[in-house]
Amino acid sequence: INENVSFGGSVTNNGTLTAGTGTYTFTGAGKSFDGTSGSMTFSAVAINGTYTNNLSSLLINGNLTGTGGLTQASNAGLGIAGTSTITTLTTTASGNTIIYGSTTANQTVRSQVYENLIIDKAGRIATLAGAVTVNGDLSILAGTLADGGFLITGTASGTFAINAGAIYTSTKTSDPCFPTNMTYALDNASTINLDGTGSFAFTSFPTSFGNLSFGAGAASVKTLPASTPDTINGNLSI
Repeated sequence: INENVSFGGSVTNNGTLTAGTGTYTFTGAGKSFDGTSGSMTFSAVAINGTYTNNLSSLLINGNLTGTGGLTQASNAGLGIAGTSTITTLTTTASGNTIIYGSTTANQTVRSQVYENLIIDKAGRIATLAGAVTVNGDLSILAGTLADGGFLITGTASGTFAINAGAIYTSTKTSDPCFPTNMTYALDNASTINLDGTGSFAFTSFPTSFGNLSFGAGAASVKTLPASTPDTINGNLSI
């Protein structure tokens, strides 16, 4: 169905759901996305009611809009390839994952609390709209995550991972520039760009990098922690 479609109830997929190119609008209260298939894909979704995603993979290839709310259940997965302007997106349940995954356009990452957050956008940039908290893992699989000058707060149980070829860019003008509290897992072919202006000292710093670049110019002096030995496995640019 390529026309716009509206639903007032839950959507259950126990087989194969083939959605068209129209916008699917959901208006029910206390409804859900579920089914034994574990997955659904839509071109664009507007939620004007209240829905819970119980699926391991709910993929929206366009925009997620609406005046209602979507709540991620435990271990649910939500992939967004367009903009996300829905009024309420609740992403704090244990084990749930949000993926920003457009490879055709840059995206804005909502400022909120996430459990697990994945950036998977080869050749494109995802930029924070504001400060975010990640209670689980933050992974850059492909493309670039730009912090937009905002803080990323992590937890001791979480890992900040950057795959080969993927990039993290910080334009923060004060410490910390890296996600706080997390374990770092930076591939030897990954890249970190520290482009924030101003001079300041880092209180915490990863001990091993792939490629590392300081791009703010000579007037911006960055001081590394004296107690942190650092290994650069790729290129260092200052």
